[in-house]
Amino acid sequence: MTLSACDTILKIAETGSLARTAEALGYTPSRISQILSAAESELGLLLFHRERPSLVPTRECEALLPALRELHESETILSEQVGRLKHLQTGTIRIGAFTSLSCHWLPSRLKAFRALYPGIRFDLRLGHRDQIVDWARAGIIDVGLTEDPQAPELSFTLLQEDPYVAVVPEHHPLAACESVTYDRLSGEAFIFLEPEDNRAVEEALARDGFFPTVDYRVKDDYTIMAMVESGLGVSILPRLVLNRSPYRIRALPFDPPQLRRIGFVLRKNGRLSPATQRLIAFWRQEQEDSSAPGKGDRI
Repeated sequence: MTLSACDTILKIAETGSLARTAEALGYTPSRISQILSAAESELGLLLFHRERPSLVPTRECEALLPALRELHESETILSEQVGRLKHLQTGTIRIGAFTSLSCHWLPSRLKAFRALYPGIRFDLRLGHRDQIVDWARAGIIDVGLTEDPQAPELSFTLLQEDPYVAVVPEHHPLAACESVTYDRLSGEAFIFLEPEDNRAVEEALARDGFFPTVDYRVKDDYTIMAMVESGLGVSILPRLVLNRSPYRIRALPFDPPQLRRIGFVLRKNGRLSPATQRLIAFWRQEQEDSSAPGKGDRI
């Protein structure tokens, strides 16, 4: 039975009249009669006695009315919920991101978005680039924030370019330099993240033919900075990671600059919720605004 038939039966039971039902639902009386006849034929039941000038529910109809009212209420709730989602009064956006973005880039953007759409909630999942790509492919997240994965089944939109820097103790012989080259770092002991978490960095180094000696592998960027401060080695990190760093270390840009492209990934041809669509539009607009003349890099 269609929902229009359900509404029609409920309204006839309420009004006892085809004409009043037609007026209430915006149909002609003949159309109401057709809907009722089709419902009775589908159910195989007589629903109303035609007792002029009224229609009186049969016992079978009286037995069905509670279920029909429940169906009508459920449809009303569903319609209201859909309306709230379309107007961004509610909804959840699932975001995948790596740690430096979630700590130093994402919070202010989520705060600004929530100021516009306070009913939207966020489900944040942290991982490295390959995990974020896998989550996006599988639909586990709605949008991923990561380095450009160059994955053909995903679309990538650039938000920022973040330079890689060499990180050395503040009293290291290189600390006084304005910039550094790979040659100047040859022979140093390196401290890196675990391979699965550091793949983007090491792929970039390998493309340039630089294969450093790695003495330590750790799970956390802040552990790397603490170990560099203690003189256990040097590292290469994205500049964004060093925001508000409390450690006594020096971050040296590369000459020529080495950049990572960070942005958001989406499944190609994937369907986005209204809330996710609005968030993507919000990020794109911010990126355009920050790229306008007179605006600096906001990383």
